[in-house]
Amino acid sequence: MFLSSLSHIQKKIFLGLAKEILIADDDQIDHREEAYLRGLCSEMSLGYNDENNIDKKELILFFPEIEARRVLLLELVALAYSNQNYHESQDKYTDDMANTLDIPIKDLRIMEQLVHEHIIIRDKFVTIIEANNRSE
Repeated sequence: MFLSSLSHIQKKIFLGLAKEILIADDDQIDHREEAYLRGLCSEMSLGYNDENNIDKKELILFFPEIEARRVLLLELVALAYSNQNYHESQDKYTDDMANTLDIPIKDLRIMEQLVHEHIIIRDKFVTIIEANNRSE
């Protein structure tokens, strides 16, 4: 959604965190999550293994602007929803990230709700598109 606003190094850090949140629930990246993540890699002009892993205590140094930190958190939430199961461990991960990024939990909850609503609307569009294809 908003990854294009991040710098190259921020995108690489996001990719490392993205893989962390995807394995937070079951220690593996399923096919739906991987497909979504590969799409994000393409959007960011990164290879699937181009991540940059840093100590989370250093995130603020690489994401000094609040807007970039909000993009990072929002995109992690969206990624966690990619298999349509926002697991409790992923919720804890984003809570910890919000605290690390100095973003209020209430703002994170708004992001979570908006991502959930976005998915519902997207699924409705898919249903309409598929219904129209069947009727042709």
